[in-house]
Amino acid sequence: MFVFKRNPLSGWGNNKMILKFRNPEDVAQSYANKLGVRVVGEWSSVLELSLKDPVSQKAADIINELIELYNEAAIKDKNSSAENTYEFINERLRLITSELSEAEGDVEQFKTRNIIPSEITANVENYLTDFNTE
Repeated sequence: MFVFKRNPLSGWGNNKMILKFRNPEDVAQSYANKLGVRVVGEWSSVLELSLKDPVSQKAADIINELIELYNEAAIKDKNSSAENTYEFINERLRLITSELSEAEGDVEQFKTRNIIPSEITANVENYLTDFNTE
């Protein structure tokens, strides 16, 4: 719903007002065609945006909104990347923990099968420690 009221301070008098409604996609494409984007320097990641419009405040508002939307998308992208990294690391830790538990089980089975008492294992570890420090 639209409500229009006459501004008594405007000099329009009894003139008629014409309203035009345009397709939003056409308007967006029109602004996209007016938008200028250039890289500030050869090795820079900074972009310069410009938009030519008869109403300079409207052009500034559009550019500010584009920057805000870009920043939101960049944050979402970084969060997604961080989540993927977190999941990858956790999966690797689960796998390594499982493999380590399996290896420890194999060592215990070997000791049991070959009747190797725990004291001998401790002595071997002590000898290895002494040997490595000399």
